[in-house]
Amino acid sequence: MVGSQMDKGDRVSTAPAGKGMIGEFANRLLDRFFHTRYSDLYLALIILAIASIPRLFYITRAIHPNGVDEGIQIMAGRMWDAGYEFYTQINTVQAPLMLFIYGIIEGDPVIFRVFSAISSLTIISCLLWVGHRIGGRYVMVAVGAFASLDMMFLHESR
Repeated sequence: MVGSQMDKGDRVSTAPAGKGMIGEFANRLLDRFFHTRYSDLYLALIILAIASIPRLFYITRAIHPNGVDEGIQIMAGRMWDAGYEFYTQINTVQAPLMLFIYGIIEGDPVIFRVFSAISSLTIISCLLWVGHRIGGRYVMVAVGAFASLDMMFLHESR
């Protein structure tokens, strides 16, 4: 290389100094990961993995500050199953499908926490898909990050 001109044979390495082959290998691996046909799917799976951590961490413990757990939803579901009127005699904010399931299944609250976490991750998966269909990768990441870390959705997902 003479001055500021570079011959066609000269190559500039993008690897950090001292990394050598490992740096080039890491650059190629990341390039293959982010520039493949399935890179958006990999990104969605990473977002789902991050979203599953707070939903499944200490699933046996209630996260509600006043000690309210799925017991109230189980009680409301059983009241609905017994014939009480929904939203007039049963004061709840849960969706009817969840209360219906809580009413017909006998079990420990942990089972319902796992069911709620799986339902939440399914909803996030659908949001990721819709976000990708509407606006591509950036919208998918924005929707996934918001739905994964929104405190109210997370609070009701457990």
